Amino acid sequence: DAVILTREPSLYSNQRFLQSAQARHLKLDFIDPVQTVEASTGIWLQVDAVIPRYMPRWQPHGDRLLRSFQAAGAY
Repeated sequence: DAVILTREPSLYSNQRFLQSAQARHLKLDFIDPVQTVEASTGIWLQVDAVIPRYMPRWQPHGDRLLRSFQAAGAY
């Protein structure tokens, strides 16, 4: 499983990532780094890779999540 950290899952580039993942029978989810609370998500141990795609103004939120995923062993 993989996730993309983004505030805009509907962007063309994010949708192309999704299409490519589906063509390879991979599961890809989108996570909003601003609205995600670590304690309420049970996905940390299930994620193999994370693609960060957020603007610099959301960097504190995104980086916090990225460190959590890295600590759980995600690439």
